[in-house]
Amino acid sequence: FFFIVRNLLQSRASLLANLYRKSRRDRKIAEQNERFDAALAAMSQGLVMFDADQKLVVCNERYALMYGLSPELVKPGTPFRKILEFRLANEIYAGTSHEDYIQERLKAVREPVFTSKIHKLSDGRYFSITHCPMSDGGWVGTHEDVTERLQMDMALQQSEAQLRSVLDNTPFCVNLKDRDGKYLFANQHYKNWWGLDEDFIGKRLEDLSPDPERAAQVSKNERSVLQSGQPTNEEIRIRRPRDGELRDRWRIKFPVKADDGNVVGVGTIAIDITNRKNAQRAQKQSEELFLKAFQVNPVPLSISSDDGQIHDVNDAWLKAYGHERSNVIGCQVKDLHLWNKPEDRDQYVALLRDGGPVTGYEAQLRKSDGELVDVMISADVVDVGGEPRIVRTRIPVWLLE
Repeated sequence: FFFIVRNLLQSRASLLANLYRKSRRDRKIAEQNERFDAALAAMSQGLVMFDADQKLVVCNERYALMYGLSPELVKPGTPFRKILEFRLANEIYAGTSHEDYIQERLKAVREPVFTSKIHKLSDGRYFSITHCPMSDGGWVGTHEDVTERLQMDMALQQSEAQLRSVLDNTPFCVNLKDRDGKYLFANQHYKNWWGLDEDFIGKRLEDLSPDPERAAQVSKNERSVLQSGQPTNEEIRIRRPRDGELRDRWRIKFPVKADDGNVVGVGTIAIDITNRKNAQRAQKQSEELFLKAFQVNPVPLSISSDDGQIHDVNDAWLKAYGHERSNVIGCQVKDLHLWNKPEDRDQYVALLRDGGPVTGYEAQLRKSDGELVDVMISADVVDVGGEPRIVRTRIPVWLLE
């Protein structure tokens, strides 16, 4: 009897232990399932699993929402083809032919290789779909709506293309380099200036330029900008590397900074100003020649504004009227009492304003010693240093007799 009772107790204890272990395993399985369900629900992608018979094992809510699947269609055991037919009926598929699409998808899921592809659906959305085969013949797939991301990428690409087009058609040379002097970007004008081919990104100017000495100087200037963190602005006269022609350029070099303020590269904007500088040099040369001719002319000449201020006179004028240059330049004509009749000056200035030039205007002028001289005045308005000036010749009448 004792042995019988002991065996019964041992059997009961063993049964209770087994029940406890089973209960513990069930709890662990329940916890794992709960975690799995939570993970599925939290995924931003649609996840689906099919067995070797192409029947649904499990899918998350995101997958069902992406394709508008009803609760009946997401039950375990639903054939993959039935889900495809539902998507076709609701115009949620990729391709043109319904049957071709079904056959293509059925063939694709049988392939024992991992694939990842973006599909454009008939409703305009873009889905990124991955196929991960399992050893038992089934597969796991992820489905992600990437429409917004692709649209943003396409918009960015279009924006970049438009910006590149603008930069390529601007008269400025533009380029960007990293801290090591390697090219990140250059527009067409810059490439034409240096004679660069298309294979220049990631390379240094010293390795590409036909003028290594000039390229080294450019790199030195850029290192200075990197170190100081300050832009430079200058006009330079250099030979164009691709043909050796001497050209004038206006150039800005500026540091390129990251969001944290650190300098990560250097940019350059430059424009050819040769034509403008040549025009300025020609104008300056013309003015210098004019002034030389003005000073050595034996006929008394003066330059003044229409308000009567004297800006310059030649030596012949000073000699003719007995004045010192220091007492004349910057003075008003009325302060010198040069005109015997001030109304005569007003009249001839009015003639100039009405369309000049004035030729052979008779007047009487006064020398510094008070002597009156009858003169014939010719005058015109010319541009001197960018300002309108009246240039006059005064010839004593007795010289014309």
